[in-house]
Amino acid sequence: AVDAGADAPAEATAPSPAADPATGAPVLSRGPPAPQVPTTDAPAPAPAPPRESFFQDGALCLDRFSSAAQLEACGPEALRDVLTAVGAKGGGSLDERAARLFSLKGLERHDYPKKARAKGFEAGRPVARN
Repeated sequence: AVDAGADAPAEATAPSPAADPATGAPVLSRGPPAPQVPTTDAPAPAPAPPRESFFQDGALCLDRFSSAAQLEACGPEALRDVLTAVGAKGGGSLDERAARLFSLKGLERHDYPKKARAKGFEAGRPVARN
C-alpha cells in the first residue's frame, strides 16, 4: 500500500482568527489597536441664549454681559441674528461679531457708530423681530 500522505505536499494552516468573547464571531486584526482617546469631564458648552434674551421692552439690552468675551459664548449664529435684528453688520469672525455687538451696549439706535451699521440702516426704524 502506498501512503498518500507521504507524497502529498504539506498543507499550510493559517492561524485561526481571534474570536470576539461576547459573540464568538471571528475578529480580523488589521494592525495594532487604535489608541484610546481620553475622555474629559469638561462640561458641555452652555446653549446659546434665546434671541429674545438680548432685548428688553423692544430695545437691545446687554446689561447681563460685562465683556465681548461673554458674548462670544453665545455662538456666532446668535450674535449674527441679534446684530442683523438691530440693523448692524452681522458678518465677521466670532470675536469681531462679539466686539461689534458689545460696542452697541447702552447706545440708542440712532447713536450706533456708522462702522457698525449695515447697509440700509435707518436710525428711526424699529428693531426687526422675526
